Amino acid sequence: MSIEALPLQNLEAAPFGQAKIRVEKCRRIRHDLKPQDDTPYSHQRVEELRDIETRSQQGKGDKKSGLEELIIDSRGYQERRFRMIYRSDQGEEVSEELIMFFKLGEDGQPQWLTLDGQPLALNGDLYDSRLESGIHASGRENRVSMVPRVGGRGEYTGVVSITETRRSAEKQEPRADQAQANTGRQDSITQTMQPVLDKIQNAGMKGRLGIEVQFTPEELVQVEQLLSSAHAKLVSSPELRQLENIIDQYRGDTAFGISLGFGTAILEDSSVNAPTVVQTVAGPKIKVPPNTFRLHRLQNQVQSAQSLLKMYQGKPLDSKSGNNAYGTSAGSFGKLIQAALEVYKT
Repeated sequence: MSIEALPLQNLEAAPFGQAKIRVEKCRRIRHDLKPQDDTPYSHQRVEELRDIETRSQQGKGDKKSGLEELIIDSRGYQERRFRMIYRSDQGEEVSEELIMFFKLGEDGQPQWLTLDGQPLALNGDLYDSRLESGIHASGRENRVSMVPRVGGRGEYTGVVSITETRRSAEKQEPRADQAQANTGRQDSITQTMQPVLDKIQNAGMKGRLGIEVQFTPEELVQVEQLLSSAHAKLVSSPELRQLENIIDQYRGDTAFGISLGFGTAILEDSSVNAPTVVQTVAGPKIKVPPNTFRLHRLQNQVQSAQSLLKMYQGKPLDSKSGNNAYGTSAGSFGKLIQAALEVYKT
């Protein structure tokens, strides 16, 4: 695809410095997500962007996160690439590739996809390394992609969620097969957690936290990072977000609240394709597809592990303090860690 040159932009020192920082940050993101050599892509960068996506909010009102989500639909439009060169008053230059979207009007002239009345332009490095959205569900024919937004200090300012055709999205899929990448990621995380799992296994069935099994500060950090990362991945799941929206509608129902507390409010049902509310003699229940039920179960297990870990880190850790983590079966805690590891198979 040809790249058209845009008019040279002469900038004073301050705005040029901001443009340079922003462009360099975008290039680093692309390198982390789609490295040109044989190095693997950066799991840490992916998690970083997933966190930004989860915290970004729609609209222009005040936002606690300071991050804004913009939503566009590029279906029916074609990509057009431009090169912008910024020059400082000292003669230094930095170039940026920009992506814009157009379709031909009835008069044969290009009609640009706009935002707030201005043609939308996305950084080419960020667009070419875009990820599939973790908060918007994609379809068979269409995909929702996520592009981060970067400001002049190199900070994240939010994300752009793009609905596009599958054909357009598949043009920029990562070099490695995604399933193979997920497997490699799972293996890496499991290897990191293996000393913790070995310690639990060596303690046997009677092993107890804080007694037969004690974790080093380094191991606690590793477990905490694993659980936090698994939790972030789960809460960004479109299936669980859809389920959570329905749960919120029934939180005021006493019978539903009791069932939810006892773990009987969510029912696995392979005959439904989406969460479906049914009325029973015990109050409302929600039937969900098998995969949604599995994710919901994993979410509960990860949250239980986080609660136990928080108590374990509390002081004092002894029988007199009432710390419930003290004496808890290490084997049970190990199963919760295994559940967190299973999240990365999804």
